[in-house]
Amino acid sequence: MEELLKHQKDITDLTPRIEISQLSPADEQIFLDMTRASHTIHHPWVSPPSDTASFNELLDRNKQDNFKTIVIRPKGKQDIIGVFNISQIFYHNFQNSIMGYYTNIAYHGQGYMREGLLQTVAHVFFNLKLHRIEANIICENQRSIKFIKNFRFRHEGMSKNYLYVDNAWRDHEKFALTREDWENVLLNFKQANHATSY
Repeated sequence: MEELLKHQKDITDLTPRIEISQLSPADEQIFLDMTRASHTIHHPWVSPPSDTASFNELLDRNKQDNFKTIVIRPKGKQDIIGVFNISQIFYHNFQNSIMGYYTNIAYHGQGYMREGLLQTVAHVFFNLKLHRIEANIICENQRSIKFIKNFRFRHEGMSKNYLYVDNAWRDHEKFALTREDWENVLLNFKQANHATSY
């Protein structure tokens, strides 16, 4: 918590449009509306909950210590911009997690998820106290790969037939950040914001 407080002003200043929260039962309708409306940008890369039963399964997973759903919202509003799922959380000597994500088509391509990623990474490192975040992305999903690379996730190789997605085993590119990368991530974010502010 002390480390997070040290960076909190920078994080707040760099992400003025958004805030993060945990998924709750009250989110059901707005969540399902978001995933149904956004099917064209989710498919075939991800299959988020689109009915009450699968939404409740996601809520149940969040009761476990090894899974957390972080919801990105417009500041001061209940709407959902997007979601980061932090799964396979391990502690002890590993302190690792795997991150997946999807966005609301209404906010797509406007930089909101980039702000959400900064807050999510800070939350994972400083609140969950994990050391490493992995992101595994289907090789054909170039938009998502660009998003992660621009954030300075490190490319660590390709995993053959990594996940069964859309009725086939798919190759995935593997990316990662560790706690030691945080200062460079923050600096890169500041520089990118400065470059686009003119």
